[in-house]
Amino acid sequence: PMGYQLCWLEEIGHRFKPDMVVQTVYGDLDGFPTGCKRPTKPPFVQDGYLYLAEPTLKQKLFERAKTSAIVFYGWNLYQSLLARKNKNSGLGLELYEQSKSASDEARQLSARNYQKYIEFVERTTGSGVKTVFLYIPFSYVIRPSDVRRWPKSGALEDPFAIRDKVRTLDALLLRNGISFVDPTDEMVAADQNTRMYYWLDLHFTPEGNRTFAKAAIPIIQKSISQQAETVLENERTAERHQPR
Repeated sequence: PMGYQLCWLEEIGHRFKPDMVVQTVYGDLDGFPTGCKRPTKPPFVQDGYLYLAEPTLKQKLFERAKTSAIVFYGWNLYQSLLARKNKNSGLGLELYEQSKSASDEARQLSARNYQKYIEFVERTTGSGVKTVFLYIPFSYVIRPSDVRRWPKSGALEDPFAIRDKVRTLDALLLRNGISFVDPTDEMVAADQNTRMYYWLDLHFTPEGNRTFAKAAIPIIQKSISQQAETVLENERTAERHQPR
């Protein structure tokens, strides 16, 4: 989690003297810490599996069953057949929470959290270090019909509302001089021709990676150029103030 990454940056990463920090923001736009944060009971690995607490016998059996190809493909087949039976084409719209438009105050609070993250990076690594945020959408935000692969819980939101939320936050962060990459529109358009995410996985396909990179590289390159200009300007200022 992001809190762990900031702990690493604070304790070890700053020794590499980075001139840029690139932080991925997966799915949840708001729920990230602005400093080093560890859980009171850290997760642990047992028999190759990652657990948050001591697993019960039922959990162990369930984890083993999930590695079965018969179980995995059978579950996907069941979900596909269930979607056809319900005549909703697998959209799962009944799972979405009622869309809530974020208030201006909530958006401003979210922007302040991003700014606090940047301030932590600068305190930890040195002033002038550039931070770029890369937003990675949930797969069902790009292709709503993929929602049937996700757990049926109240955590799922309307993908179209999420798209609007990201656009609004992107514009707000831009006005505040924060580098934020939102590849959603590019990926939605490209997904009409080929899948951006694997159907049986939640990771990018090669084409998904390419589309994401095309959206991210210009913004990262612009940040690098701005950083270089700032360094040169500081050097010129220092030269002008040197005694003759």
